[in-house]
Amino acid sequence: MVWHEKISSLYIGIYELKTITHLRVGSGEAIKLPTPIDNPQTRILRLEPGKLEGEWYVYIPASSLHGVIRSSLETYLRTTSPSPKSFGEILNEIQAQELKKARGKLSVTLLDNVDSLPLYPATCYTTFEFDKCEIPLRKEQENWKEKYFESIGRYRLKDGKHQPYMCYVCQTFGAAGFRGRVRILSAYPSEKTIEKLPLEIITRTAIDRVTGAVTPGALFDLEAVPPGTQFYFAVIIENAFKEVTYLKGFDKNNLISVINENASTVNYLDLFKKGVRMISKGIVNIGAHGTIGFGYVSLKEKCSLSIFSNEIRDFVKMFLEEKNEKERFKAIYDKFKNKLSKDEEGELDIKEEFYPEIIRLLIKYYRGK
Repeated sequence: MVWHEKISSLYIGIYELKTITHLRVGSGEAIKLPTPIDNPQTRILRLEPGKLEGEWYVYIPASSLHGVIRSSLETYLRTTSPSPKSFGEILNEIQAQELKKARGKLSVTLLDNVDSLPLYPATCYTTFEFDKCEIPLRKEQENWKEKYFESIGRYRLKDGKHQPYMCYVCQTFGAAGFRGRVRILSAYPSEKTIEKLPLEIITRTAIDRVTGAVTPGALFDLEAVPPGTQFYFAVIIENAFKEVTYLKGFDKNNLISVINENASTVNYLDLFKKGVRMISKGIVNIGAHGTIGFGYVSLKEKCSLSIFSNEIRDFVKMFLEEKNEKERFKAIYDKFKNKLSKDEEGELDIKEEFYPEIIRLLIKYYRGK
């Protein structure tokens, strides 16, 4: 397992998510929620101190947010990548039995000609064994996979040698053997609505995929968050301002041109924010039923704290000092106020107790406390 051995920089942000259309994130059939609806909106049970019974709150799981931002970045990088190589081209270059086996499996699952499958240096396919990133390479895969990564351009030069390396998405969000830099906390409704958030019940009819007609007796109800609902979630990115490891097939200048033309480098926060922007602009939606207009949202950074390498030591020491929270926050604000930023439009209607102390620091800063 590869871990980040230290924190060299830190980004902490609070985002406001506002639904533009209905939003639905299902809970799955295994979870029994306090609702008779066939397809309920996901909820979380939060216990009160000293009590065995708690309250159920509508929320958007962190796993859903993490996954959609990650996949949005994948989509962006594939769209803006240089011309990819096809699976057929790779097969011609590398006579590996494992790739021939992969062709057979893919031909069963993919309708198109599998040899035309585009393979990108900027991002991998995590569902394909031959293409997904992992550290270290398994012994039985070393010979052919090193050649594969070199052929596709997903490698870096180290000590004058080609070394297989992870794509930009896996560098940011993690891969097998490598913990991601991005940590996302679940999104909760605004403090004013969290106790009694009204959910809309929508009745739908299942369609027979063969005949295209309504399936007899196939009515079902689902819960959905209505348009105009505000949620808030928090993000912590370790080593956010570290420059990415550039790949041969998508070099520094190429990546800068598609991520931030006004910069001289690309860091992991740049990549994360490009995934967020794909969602906020409506190119990607969140949750289920996206093909019928569900899941369009606006995303806005409400406040953030950016700690760079020359100040991270002082910040961590100050944050862990044995003082009460109010004194500690004041000391941090006095020293790092030029590293704090906030959007002045509107209030931060967020429920403080749902978040750890590192996030409460930003909430109190936004509220001027």
